[in-house]
Amino acid sequence: MTSAASPGVYVHLPFCASRCSYCDFLSGFDPAAMPKYVDAVLREAELTQKQPNPWKNALFDTLYLGGGTPSFLGATLLVKLVEGLRGRLGLTEDCEHTVECNPSDIHQDLLNALAKSGINRISLGVQSFVDSELAILSRRHDAQGAHHALKLIGQHDASFLLNVDLIHAIPGQNLESLNFSLCQALDHKPNHLSCYALTLSQESPLAKRLALQNRPDLTNFKEEFYPVDEDSQLKHYTFIEKHLESAGFEHYEISNYAKEEYRSRHNQKYWKRVPVLALGSGAYGFDGKNRYENTDDLNVYLESVDKNRLPVKQFEQLNAEQVRLEEIALGLRTSDGFHSSCLSASEKTEKILQKLAKENLLLKNKTGQLRPTSQGMLMADAIALRLA
Repeated sequence: MTSAASPGVYVHLPFCASRCSYCDFLSGFDPAAMPKYVDAVLREAELTQKQPNPWKNALFDTLYLGGGTPSFLGATLLVKLVEGLRGRLGLTEDCEHTVECNPSDIHQDLLNALAKSGINRISLGVQSFVDSELAILSRRHDAQGAHHALKLIGQHDASFLLNVDLIHAIPGQNLESLNFSLCQALDHKPNHLSCYALTLSQESPLAKRLALQNRPDLTNFKEEFYPVDEDSQLKHYTFIEKHLESAGFEHYEISNYAKEEYRSRHNQKYWKRVPVLALGSGAYGFDGKNRYENTDDLNVYLESVDKNRLPVKQFEQLNAEQVRLEEIALGLRTSDGFHSSCLSASEKTEKILQKLAKENLLLKNKTGQLRPTSQGMLMADAIALRLA
């Protein structure tokens, strides 16, 4: 069995045909670039094994294909990518292989190919089972298509672990329609659900439509914002938690719920600060001491790899204080929390902890582990600032 601290691999695949209303990085999508891109990712993986870095001869126990919609690559390229990575990197026998998929891409041949390549976990971007909400998000599938995809996955001989992605706080969404989507998702017996609040950048198509309607006023937002008010978000968050916990799911991270022993092994690496090798244009990685970002310019990425250069755009070496603050901030996103040793031992800190406990936001056990309550997870950033 592999160590909980074994590193993971993340491959960013910025290809998608959905033209989603909440995405802005998919403009300039070129289907003809996909085969060349896969070759470049495999070449980048080779380069990591030739450098004096932590990845050389590392043993990885998770492989996650994400980004736009990796399933849009199709069966042939996905098999080439996964098998090519397995031949270039050290993957454990029990490696968790996850791929993000769009319901419209799911068909028997694709599932057969995924199973053949070793994929054992599928994260399906359903987002909603209400057609009017899917239309707002400009998804290329409808509710019927989502049900069909889920049925095919559930009936496949490979017995894939299934994660269903849903979005809440969609403009016009209410608790009734949210409840409907949750019930529809649970009917397919997923192992895991991710329920994200909709966020938009100013450049996304939906944000521009809202701006034209003067709701909300975008002039005060520089980067990302939520299209519905905080009160509605809180109601949705609380409703989702109660619904899924009553169905036997553990709320182990702000937006993630899992049946027992079915947490996403890969995603937990980010929250626990475990090294993750990043491959692909625009991918973010962490080597255990430093955080880095690959260039998000596809042409620059392809050129760099072609010239045998790692395509790193930004590199940040973390100091001890940054590490401490990360451990607090990331721990507060999860039900596991963080250890009190991350905090300065002072009377002021103890008073803050007592106040947070009184507010039912953060609780301390006998071993010194500090765990946020459900409300505390939702207020993770604010609590982190109080403890910094």
